[in-house]
Amino acid sequence: METLHDGNDEYQSSQSLKTFVYNIVKAFAKENSEAYQQSNLIELMNYVVDKRRGEIFEPETVNPSPLSGDKIRNTNLSRKTTKM
Repeated sequence: METLHDGNDEYQSSQSLKTFVYNIVKAFAKENSEAYQQSNLIELMNYVVDKRRGEIFEPETVNPSPLSGDKIRNTNLSRKTTKM
């Protein structure tokens, strides 16, 4: 599921596949809440939602997949502030 969402060296994901992964995990969580609560899909869903937010808002921290073992790296993003 994570590869469908993010892609890899051989495969590039699309917005349609990212939406598919989000919708399929969400549907599974609604239909099988007990199984969902006991699975690693919660971590995947948190990651997917975080990525979706990152596409809407500029993130200050890049959160890697909790399933990949990557470390979190902070980015220094300069923001313009306007005084009123």
